[in-house]
Amino acid sequence: MRRGEALGLRWSDLDLDTGRASIRQTVIAIKHKPELGTPKMAKGRRTVTLDSGTVAALREHRNSKRPSGC
Repeated sequence: MRRGEALGLRWSDLDLDTGRASIRQTVIAIKHKPELGTPKMAKGRRTVTLDSGTVAALREHRNSKRPSGC
């Protein structure tokens, strides 16, 4: 996964139960400002497998950002 693809991930792009991330958008710099874009080529839109350490880190991060009682 490229850096811009990782930066473009949304929680809705992740399936932590299956350990997969869908690449649907990227972050690109336009005139030195970050903008959302789509992958340049059709095969850039893909699903990648996440290792168990990454899944665990994402779960921990998501849970740490939720308000108490959720």
